[in-house]
This record gives sequence, structure tokens and C-alpha cells, in this order.
Amino acid sequence: MQVNIATSDAFLPYKEKSIKLVDKELTIILYIDTNGMPTDDNMIDWQDCMDGSVFWAYNGRGLSDLVYISVIEYASERPYKRRKRLKI
Repeated sequence: MQVNIATSDAFLPYKEKSIKLVDKELTIILYIDTNGMPTDDNMIDWQDCMDGSVFWAYNGRGLSDLVYISVIEYASERPYKRRKRLKI
């Protein structure tokens, strides 16, 4: 789902969830804490004093206002792989 993250409460709907954020060719997996803020230290924000817009950057790279966000199960777990059973 495409989400506008140029507001201070952009991540509130994702409290206590892991999300996958996609902006062009950049994909980030983040955990959102109980306050609605990302816990990754590389994800920083600053606010424009003139119009109140919030800008986000990840690891020094500025993010677009509109990004794609999807909820995932757990950020710390690897994706589940199906195992092939061998018949003996």
C-alpha cells in the first residue's frame, strides 16, 4: 500500500509491527515501537519549520514522501523455506 510518510504520525498505524518499506530501488525492513517510531538508528527524521512537513532519510539517503509499506511478521526472522521431504 502506498503511504505518505511526510507527516509526524505516518508510522502510528504500524505500532509494534515489523514493516517492509520500499522506495524506488531501496527496500528497508523496520520495527515500529509503541510510540510509532522506527527503532533502526539509520532511520532519521527532521521537520521543516515553515510548513510542518517531516522528511525521512535512511543511512544518509533521503526518502520520497510516498513509499510502499507492507506489514511483515518478524523483522529478525528469516523467511520460511519449505523443506523437501525425502521418501525412503
